[in-house]
Amino acid sequence: MPRKGPAVRRDIEPDPVYQNVLVTQLINKVRHGNMVLRGDTLYVLEVEPAGYAYYAVNEAEKTAKVNIVEVLGFGAFGRVYIAGEEAEVVEARTTVEARLASLGGREIAAGAARI
Repeated sequence: MPRKGPAVRRDIEPDPVYQNVLVTQLINKVRHGNMVLRGDTLYVLEVEPAGYAYYAVNEAEKTAKVNIVEVLGFGAFGRVYIAGEEAEVVEARTTVEARLASLGGREIAAGAARI
């Protein structure tokens, strides 16, 4: 018998575990030709589950002119490194935070085992 009504949501709500904005002097973090230069601002985001890292980078690129240094979207936690001028990075951070907060989903249970 076909289900009636809206489908049950099974995806997990994104949980930004760590985020920070840093003004850099020199960071030896080079990936695919992208580099953090002296005076750039670096935004670091760690999110759970890891797949939301790609979503965060996509939203950041849509709204600000930033340099995507690295994205790791596998495993338990996803990590995002975004660099650029301070105003652009702050704009990207604000957008990413808002978009991740607007996503629905179920929360991870308090006693659930983390990978």
